[in-house]
Amino acid sequence: MLQDRATPANVRRAAARDVLDLGPRLREQANLETRLAALENAWSSTNAPAHSGGPPGTARTGRRRRRRGDTIVQAALAGGDTVAQAAGKAKLSERTVYRRLQDPSFQRCIEDLRAEMVVRATSLLIAAVLLATKTLIDLQDATVPASVRRRASRDIIELGRTLREMTILEKRLVALEAGQTSLSA
Repeated sequence: MLQDRATPANVRRAAARDVLDLGPRLREQANLETRLAALENAWSSTNAPAHSGGPPGTARTGRRRRRRGDTIVQAALAGGDTVAQAAGKAKLSERTVYRRLQDPSFQRCIEDLRAEMVVRATSLLIAAVLLATKTLIDLQDATVPASVRRRASRDIIELGRTLREMTILEKRLVALEAGQTSLSA
């Protein structure tokens, strides 16, 4: 592991910096995707057609019937596989997968899986943020070369400022969204 004390100090510092720099960006993107999906769902539910029947392949309850291999294909495509690879994993023809990709609800399931993958990756990265922060603090030890201590100190100050700004902006956005919701109710 790069944060291990046996790893050279400059490598530990760079690894910690990368985690602390990329973690908040990934969290922000996942957060924005979740909010956007909620807004899109709210919009589509208020603008849905009023007829009782749905598109082909949907029951009158609005739920789509699962077809053989859907889950496998969707997981494979969400994970970055090609259509050919996904079809092979699900033991379906490529033509069948392309046909299913024409279904908006099938595509929506793939996008939901991708969003869930980002959320899971973000959670793992955020857990690593504590270790990365501790590493930068540990690098302030007098036994660490002065050049590494200086860069670690700079990283702590810079990343602390960035995280503070993001936290403030997040709180302001939540307050505005709450105000928007109460105005529309």
